[in-house]
Amino acid sequence: MQKKSLYDKLFEYGCKLLKYRDRSVYEIKERLKTKVSSEQDVDKVVKKLIDLGYLNEKRFVENYINKWLAKGKSLNLIIYELREKYKVNNDIINRLDIESLKSQQIKNVLQIVKKKYNKIDKTKIYNFLNRRGFSEEEIETVLNKLEEK
Repeated sequence: MQKKSLYDKLFEYGCKLLKYRDRSVYEIKERLKTKVSSEQDVDKVVKKLIDLGYLNEKRFVENYINKWLAKGKSLNLIIYELREKYKVNNDIINRLDIESLKSQQIKNVLQIVKKKYNKIDKTKIYNFLNRRGFSEEEIETVLNKLEEK
């Protein structure tokens, strides 16, 4: 039986991490660095994962945004997390269709608020959305749409 090289072990570990969910390049690099001290080996593995299409930062950003928008998190907070926690390149974030994401955000928030609060209690709704990172303008839009229905 042949021993696996360090590179092969790192590659398998990278694939294992990506089986669970999409990850950012920064996140994969940090996780691989815990297994080895050589920055060059980590960079080679990351390049191979990208070349094979296993690691795709654009796909990660889209999936991350859709997941957290559906859970009712504000788009501003999501983008902040992508920049700070996952060190996503600003070019990828700038290429997003922000207007369609904002309209999707409003729809999702309306559903969550309707589900959470049967009776319209503006103060509770305002506080709930404020804690989730929504701006005053976005909260007012949601409250106005709730009153229309």
